[in-house]
Amino acid sequence: MTLDEFSLKAGPAAVDAGQTTFEIRNTGSVEHDFLVLDTDRDSDDLPLVKGKVDTKARGIEELGHVHTIRSAQKMTEEVSLETGRYLLICNVEGHFQSGMHTPFEVQ
Repeated sequence: MTLDEFSLKAGPAAVDAGQTTFEIRNTGSVEHDFLVLDTDRDSDDLPLVKGKVDTKARGIEELGHVHTIRSAQKMTEEVSLETGRYLLICNVEGHFQSGMHTPFEVQ
């Protein structure tokens, strides 16, 4: 995973089901965070509260979260994922709306 202003890129965009380790690198100049969401909702249908995705809303389950990834910092997050579609986002105020989200497939 690469985070910067204002994109979030996954490589690869799909993995096999099971334990998944996300290696996250902030190549930008501001702090970001990283969330793995299980939701059937499209990214343009997620509820926002004060510039952030409401991860407590119906139909959204937060499976993983890395807080405060500083510029040039690398972190990891390990999550058990079943086959399906997930959404990876940065949920710092305003970042999601600026394009920091991407779908993620588990086969």
